[in-house]
Amino acid sequence: MKAVILAAGYSGRKFLLMRDRPKGLILIKDKPIVGHIIDRIRELRGVDRIYLVTNEKYKKLYQAWFNDPKVEIISDLTKDKKEQLGAVGSLNFLIKNKNLNDNLLVVGSDNLFNFSLHSLVNEKNKIKIGVYDIKDIDEAVNYGVVEIEGDKIKKLEEKPEKAESTLISTACYYLPKESIKFVDSFIQEKDGNDLGHLINYFKDKNEVYIHKFEGKWFDVGTDSNLREARKEY
Repeated sequence: MKAVILAAGYSGRKFLLMRDRPKGLILIKDKPIVGHIIDRIRELRGVDRIYLVTNEKYKKLYQAWFNDPKVEIISDLTKDKKEQLGAVGSLNFLIKNKNLNDNLLVVGSDNLFNFSLHSLVNEKNKIKIGVYDIKDIDEAVNYGVVEIEGDKIKKLEEKPEKAESTLISTACYYLPKESIKFVDSFIQEKDGNDLGHLINYFKDKNEVYIHKFEGKWFDVGTDSNLREARKEY
């Protein structure tokens, strides 16, 4: 199994002190967010490679932090926001560039959590996404809101005007190797590079299962969320 950390976005819009640094390098307890993610990935058996996909602007910054033979930092070759490929585009770039044909654990670089990823990846043939009960219907509209039937996704709606559930999609996904060919076909057939739309595309072709995470999870995308995460840690 390969692990992929998606870190190719151009941040700084919401963080006045982070105009020239990516969100994945925000320090939480003296460690970058992606460092905490890597710690969780290391707990898993069977991960033989960790890819961190970033861009030309931030590649050297990530390389300065991580000098580990198991962690490979890959640039998607974009240089600014106008060129960015989006989350799915960067994932597809990696799959093609490295000719990947293996099970993939995919995690967004602005995810901060204290729970194990083991139950997300322990059923090798199921497409699974990590979901989290944010317990606030008004806050849920800022995320991908998930409706489920049993342990399967019924509906995933990105940032709806009105949320029907407090269950949201985290940027934590498990893709069996048989499913990764659909990443490229999604880009060819659909207009968009959002991971939530990719999951809906998977759902139309196969069953997508959920794993409900228990513990603490933060989407460190705003100053208020960052303050809350630092307080918790």
